Amino acid sequence: MLTCIEALSYFILPDVKLDRIDSISIILEQEPVLFWRVRPHLNTEFQGVKVVTNSLGLRSKEFAIKKEENVYRIIVLGESPTFGWGVNFENTYAYLLERKLSNDNLKKKIEVINASQIGYTSYQGLILLQNYLLKYSPDLVTIPYVLNDIDVYRFYRNEGISDKELSVPSHSLVMFSNVIDRSRFVVALKNFMKKIINSNDRIAVFYLKKQFKLAKTRVSAEDYKANLLKIINICNANNIKVVFLKMPVNLSLPSLSDQEKKLLMDGNSCSDFYYDLAQNYDKQGEYHQARFYYNQAREYKILDCYAQSKVYHSIVDEVSKKKNVPLVDVDALFVRTGTYQELFNGLNDSIHPNSRGHEIIAEALSDTIKSVFLKN
Repeated sequence: MLTCIEALSYFILPDVKLDRIDSISIILEQEPVLFWRVRPHLNTEFQGVKVVTNSLGLRSKEFAIKKEENVYRIIVLGESPTFGWGVNFENTYAYLLERKLSNDNLKKKIEVINASQIGYTSYQGLILLQNYLLKYSPDLVTIPYVLNDIDVYRFYRNEGISDKELSVPSHSLVMFSNVIDRSRFVVALKNFMKKIINSNDRIAVFYLKKQFKLAKTRVSAEDYKANLLKIINICNANNIKVVFLKMPVNLSLPSLSDQEKKLLMDGNSCSDFYYDLAQNYDKQGEYHQARFYYNQAREYKILDCYAQSKVYHSIVDEVSKKKNVPLVDVDALFVRTGTYQELFNGLNDSIHPNSRGHEIIAEALSDTIKSVFLKN
């Protein structure tokens, strides 16, 4: 009976009809320590491209744990831009980096492991390196985190606390959650519930207000700096070199009215302004207006995130100089091309570099690695 219901749900809601968030259930699974990861042994289509993963859930070929004697192994940490969201595997900068370094007739065989994971922060990257990747004996690790550190929402466990505050669930609970998450019937049921919520202003207001209250920066600026330093210390202790990448934060920002511009110039948050306005309408029982402004408050959170990205970029600069870590300023490289917006996946996806963007990153990263660490 359950099999029939599930099969019918796939017919009613096939992969092509899944929205951006629901489609995540195709490739991610919850994990007790890392919160989630890309599912191992995938061979599927995601965001219009083929995605194949190895036994660790990495978009990379299988690598022997024991490194051959003449191998120089690079682990590329990161988030969805590094993973190659909407980009073919052969066009990701990790793949291109291996090819570029190998083609330069260096004395060593080059191996690049793309260990990026969708939605990861520097906190998750630290845990991933510490618990899962050190056994691969990398010679070099690249660090590009910023996009999800400044974010206020997660794919799973959006509980209104920072990443480091999340508790570790039991394995049995994680296994049960993964079964539920992969059920197309459950996804269809959630979509049905969304329609009910959206059809009633009062119910929608309740959920929008709750979402806003749970929105919290996943990694504070202080913790972001601490995570970068911890990664460096771990690498130093294991004789691993480090390279930072300052990745673009090309968020799609709303057009601002004069009033909104003044709010920002005065050091205020547009998001908080609209939340207070929504609360006033909410208290008066004017739920249609309250819903509109709660939506505005949620949408304008992106302005707060964008402002924070400047702070986090400055932290990368600071730590790079203090610890003498080479820095590839990808954001500045994209600006210098004169075609900044053309280096991303388009109007509907401004945050993920396209194949040309990946090529630029690979070229700059390759030049840095050759000049600093692989001098002939």
